[in-house]
Amino acid sequence: STGNHHEKSFRNMRCSDDSCNLPYSFTHHADCDKRLKQKQTNATKATVRAILDLGVKQNKVTCHDTKIIADNFMLLIEGMSIVALTGTLTAQQIDDQFHMFMQQLS
Repeated sequence: STGNHHEKSFRNMRCSDDSCNLPYSFTHHADCDKRLKQKQTNATKATVRAILDLGVKQNKVTCHDTKIIADNFMLLIEGMSIVALTGTLTAQQIDDQFHMFMQQLS
């Protein structure tokens, strides 16, 4: 099922993913650290927006405000990442969040 895939993705995060950036962000507050995190976030958001823009061009995404959708996606992923670190994120919660996100696209 889709939920199983999403659940595995969040539960199997490696340090090369954002899962290690979160604790780092909470403990490192120097300007250079903040700039690095913002640069990483901006790059990810740009990738998400490019994918959404392609979806609009291909008529797969009917909502054309891809900037707001990309922002929402980043907040969704960051929020679920934080909850996943506590071990309290359930498969149903992941499914529900992605279902709500997908509804924005059309």
